[in-house]
Amino acid sequence: MAASSKNSKLCSTLESQLPGQVSYPKDAPYDASINSYFYQQARLAPQCIVFPKSASDVSRIVKTIAGMRAKAAVRGGGHTPIANVANIDNAITIDLSDMNAVSLDPAYALDLPSTKNDSGSSPGLPSSSAASTTPFVPNSASFGEGGPLSTPNILSAGGGATWGDVYQKLDSTGLISIGGRGTSLGVGGLTTGGGISFYLGQRGFACDNVVNMEVVLADGSIVNANTLQRPDLFRALKGGSNNFGIVTRFDLKTYSQGQLWGGFIAYPGSTVPQQLSAFERFMQLAKSDSNAEIICAIGYVGAYKSVIVSVGLHYTKPVANPSIFQPFTAIQPQLSNSIRIGENIDFVNEVESKQARNSRGMNVNTVFIPTAAIIEKVYQLWSSTTDSIKTIPGIAYFLIFQRMPVTKPGNALGLESSDDPLVLCLLSITWTQAHDDATINSVAQTLIEKIDQATKAAGLFNGFKYLNYAGHFQDPIGSYGPASKAQLQAVSKKYDPEGFFQAGVSGGFKLF
Repeated sequence: MAASSKNSKLCSTLESQLPGQVSYPKDAPYDASINSYFYQQARLAPQCIVFPKSASDVSRIVKTIAGMRAKAAVRGGGHTPIANVANIDNAITIDLSDMNAVSLDPAYALDLPSTKNDSGSSPGLPSSSAASTTPFVPNSASFGEGGPLSTPNILSAGGGATWGDVYQKLDSTGLISIGGRGTSLGVGGLTTGGGISFYLGQRGFACDNVVNMEVVLADGSIVNANTLQRPDLFRALKGGSNNFGIVTRFDLKTYSQGQLWGGFIAYPGSTVPQQLSAFERFMQLAKSDSNAEIICAIGYVGAYKSVIVSVGLHYTKPVANPSIFQPFTAIQPQLSNSIRIGENIDFVNEVESKQARNSRGMNVNTVFIPTAAIIEKVYQLWSSTTDSIKTIPGIAYFLIFQRMPVTKPGNALGLESSDDPLVLCLLSITWTQAHDDATINSVAQTLIEKIDQATKAAGLFNGFKYLNYAGHFQDPIGSYGPASKAQLQAVSKKYDPEGFFQAGVSGGFKLF
């Protein structure tokens, strides 16, 4: 059967199973979904879009698509700039946006079914639709490092929720969950890819702060993954991305959190030498001050026809101008300065406001041990490429330095053995026209290879590539190391023996 005929039949089958939840081109829900993708590259043309409202709906969808050996994409927040990850041409997109409920439970208990559920899973496999349950109160193992929480206050977020949904729910509660620095970022993609936050010096990656994930597997089973149930799957989902199932609910730790100090300072390009020196000094001190997080961005912006510097400083205590940031705050001249004391959600909204929605986009990253000399070398390599992109319409071409999150056990990222301070070096590029894609791809790939060559020559290279910032040509899962990748492959074969999430679900960084 031709693919178009198969997909047409599949859309009709899904429509009969889930009336009112399947949309086609020119339908208002279809168009709204396509236009809501953050970057242009993700605005593809699926044969139809199905909008599940529950884990049971997702189970039915997965069984139907897998049974017909068809292709599909899964959309959570829809923030990735890589085409074919969260959307797909001429096939089926599963849009989880209706599954965006967020709840805060001060007496969290996980339901475990004692009978088979409607997806055919065996006793002991949790399901959100199970009728007969026995309560399970998480113990210290469930919460991982740090032991039990005296008042758990677990936040549960649907697989289609954004971090804006999460932070809105927590606003005025005095609590935070560890998640994205932007309201449009999806909980699902960010968390299963690792997840960087304002709290990276204290709490590690966002995935390190998950208690439980409800997952729909390739056979339609609805299961829970946590440290007590399917711990291998739980670990794999913390960095292994979309390779194992569709996460329909995340149960997240919350922490008491008061106000933060922070904001952004913009400077002219003439301050770059001072910025590089200040960042190197910051990295020397960062290990002794876990409250500090930084986004040090140096960019050529076509609209200004010049290099500018934008530095985001965030300190997780309401301490004005902490000493670790004073080398930055002392730099003059400053073009703008939003530094203040405020709430978590205020700073997240500020980061969101600086993102280039509706553009084309690309991220590429690498990691290295910082020294003054290598930071300067990386900057010089980037600077030497700016002439090649200056005439591209809408170009914003940024070299960004950040500190890597502290390492925590229990995820798939392969960083536990790293004791060195590490810089996460990101190329973040946005532009407006598809005909410039090839130029951008070539410049970015060549530059990141030269940076890696330089850090290797200096003995400062770290092979890790952060999945959520990875370019389509990079291999972040391979960068976790052979042992971690082998474990992820074993988990895939165990829970998805037919390889549906490898061959049937498009995009992402696959295991085989």
